[in-house]
Amino acid sequence: MVTDESAEFLAEDIVYALAAEAAAEPKPGLVTASQTASHTDMDVFTLLRSACSLRDTFRDAALLCTNLDVGQAINSCSSLFAELRSIGRHGEQVMFRVTGGVNTHKGGIFLGVLLAAAARIVVDREPFLNPSQVCLVARQLAFPALLSDMIFSDDDSDSVDHLSGGLRAWRMFGVQGIRGEVISGFSSVLNNGIPALELSLNRGVRIGAALTHTLISLMAVVQDSTVLNRVNDPKRLALVQDRANDILANGSIFTKRGKRLIRRANGEFTRLRISPGGAADLTAVSLYLHLWSSHGRAACKKNYSSLCEGVDGQSFWI
Repeated sequence: MVTDESAEFLAEDIVYALAAEAAAEPKPGLVTASQTASHTDMDVFTLLRSACSLRDTFRDAALLCTNLDVGQAINSCSSLFAELRSIGRHGEQVMFRVTGGVNTHKGGIFLGVLLAAAARIVVDREPFLNPSQVCLVARQLAFPALLSDMIFSDDDSDSVDHLSGGLRAWRMFGVQGIRGEVISGFSSVLNNGIPALELSLNRGVRIGAALTHTLISLMAVVQDSTVLNRVNDPKRLALVQDRANDILANGSIFTKRGKRLIRRANGEFTRLRISPGGAADLTAVSLYLHLWSSHGRAACKKNYSSLCEGVDGQSFWI
């Protein structure tokens, strides 16, 4: 299966994807290279430090599952996922240490399941990955444990204070968040994120703007529990999806009106302190999976410096 060197490459590329998403611009309500938007506790440098700090976590996730057999029994998959969670918790501690306690990529640590799936599939003779296959293996690996999380989050307690933000959103409003996304086999990424990214790149759009279109396309459909982190009001999620669908209907990054609506949504989300962080994590997933496809790798990696170029072509990499 994957070698130590290949595990390093897998980890480096997901760090790259997280960094590219952090610097892409514009992104409604989210940190970019030139704004903190709805966040008062982080900036782009916080996100970059966080992404880099997770490299060893992602590498360890890849190495853990190099011998995973897709035909293994569910109990074996559950045991491996428990080990992945242990690696993820350690990564979370590292993240909090480098960010001063700020939650930058807690949801992104779930990406370790993709590293495990990729490590199961990739071999030196065939360095490219099929996104659908990676997501299928990731689903098989995580499904039992995550479904159990959602079923048993209601422990007969009236309080939800002890639950994570994602499980609290599930219990209170039925918002599935990242767990639902993994259980579905990353359906939003396969059906919305990657097609939006590839459409943008095929039209000659720079990677920063392509990631903006990818983000908007995901915001339109994702049940993003992070939108509810500050205010437990499901109307906020409906607002995000409505604004994203309106942007898409008006041309997104490809038209002047679409760009105006993106800027308007950014102002609104910043004022309301709405942060679609789950969609942002899935934007990074979309880039990562595209990057490892046979047709995407050369196109996305030939010029690392372009990852921070915005819609206007201005470089924000400082």
